[in-house]
Amino acid sequence: MKISLVFDVWTKKGKPIPFTEDNIWLSMGQFHGGTTFRGMIDLDEEDEEELREAFKDGFRPTFTIYPD
Repeated sequence: MKISLVFDVWTKKGKPIPFTEDNIWLSMGQFHGGTTFRGMIDLDEEDEEELREAFKDGFRPTFTIYPD
């Protein structure tokens, strides 16, 4: 299933850091609110249908990305 990951906000220790010098520096590149990255997740047919139904009903999951 193809997906888009939309960057929301930088956080530190689980809390957003808007209006800080760190946030300004971190947001100078591609990682700022609204930036969209294309990707893909592997789902079986049942899980994909479940996710598509949730989207259709207006629900949106939130993802956190960590490096391997």
